[in-house]
Amino acid sequence: MSNHAEYDRNNTRGIPRPGTALLHGLVYCGACGHTMVVQYKGGTRSICNYLRQQYRTPVCQYIAADPVDTRVMDAFFQALSPVELDVYAQALAKRQQQAERIAKAQAQPLERLRSEAAYCERQFHHVDPAHRHVAAELEHAWEVALQALKQAEAAQKQRAQSGIPPEKALSPTLQAAFRAISHKLPELWPTDVLSQAQRKALGNSQ
Repeated sequence: MSNHAEYDRNNTRGIPRPGTALLHGLVYCGACGHTMVVQYKGGTRSICNYLRQQYRTPVCQYIAADPVDTRVMDAFFQALSPVELDVYAQALAKRQQQAERIAKAQAQPLERLRSEAAYCERQFHHVDPAHRHVAAELEHAWEVALQALKQAEAAQKQRAQSGIPPEKALSPTLQAAFRAISHKLPELWPTDVLSQAQRKALGNSQ
């Protein structure tokens, strides 16, 4: 079985485990895709020994755990920072503007088809009934215009249903809560206010 297949089979989100290592049970080996375990003897480090246990092969790799934990928590604190919240709001606004431009561009052909259908309808109703051949031609043109409009509206509806739902901006209350956390959490992190289990839960949320 290839490493890629092994990775797909094992690449499920891990569960935090006891111990001082923040990411214990959450780290996967980049070589074989199996969950790495933590060794505390001689310094905290993650080790992939699955293949060694199963097939007596050499250990895939060792990784120092503390630097990785530090980088993860730096990323977590940065994600909670007011700057990141502002960037998130700006990204949502830009995405909304892009969605509005796309919707406007997609609506223009529909408006043109509606105008054509309405024009064909007027032409048909204004023709002298005595001119049967002309009336038949105008009626056919009206039917073709209506069919084209119907197909375009169905396609537009399908695009709208299959599109990605728009992301919602954070409420002012939730933004205020995140801003408060971003200032307090780094101060509380090294204290005894948070248990190691709580730190692991916060780190796993990242």
